[in-house]
Amino acid sequence: MPVSLSAPPREGGSDMSRRAIPEPTLAIEVPPYSWLDRRVKVERSGIHGLGLFATAPIRKGEVVEVLGGTTLTDSQVQAVIARGERYDGIALAHDYNLRIEPPDWPGVHGNHSCDPNLWMHDEVTVEARRDIHVGEELTTDYALYTIASWWSMPCTCSSRLCRRVVTGDDWQHPELIARYRGHFAPVVARRIALMA
Repeated sequence: MPVSLSAPPREGGSDMSRRAIPEPTLAIEVPPYSWLDRRVKVERSGIHGLGLFATAPIRKGEVVEVLGGTTLTDSQVQAVIARGERYDGIALAHDYNLRIEPPDWPGVHGNHSCDPNLWMHDEVTVEARRDIHVGEELTTDYALYTIASWWSMPCTCSSRLCRRVVTGDDWQHPELIARYRGHFAPVVARRIALMA
């Protein structure tokens, strides 16, 4: 999973950096550790390095992952990165991030796809977007939970919808908003609602 800070973009970033983002009272239940469905294993990926693969059919709507770990502020996340430590996490709210644990949890090998078969159910629950077949790689679109406008990476998903470069601003694309409506991480969904 990518770095996904909740801090507003730097100068010259998205218009969203200049708007107040209303956040709910932080009553988000975060499990202490992450969980991965037993029907998922880690194997070599054609997308990048290692990936997650189905060992049995997974039906649309079934929960595949529950993210857990430690909550950190943006400055704490930046300190982790500055120390050269690996950071796998997502934004939960403004200045409130989840560092996924345990550090050796297999789910951190989940790769991005511009046409994923997983999406968000709530802040920490990932479910199947469609039926997933045995041997199929499980992927998410990082636009579902990434709001750090300074972040980007090249995309090698090879789907017909491939964007070639994935950025922390992709959640603002109208076609992605339509495709994933109701399945963005809540922190992203709140930002999308402000654009309407």
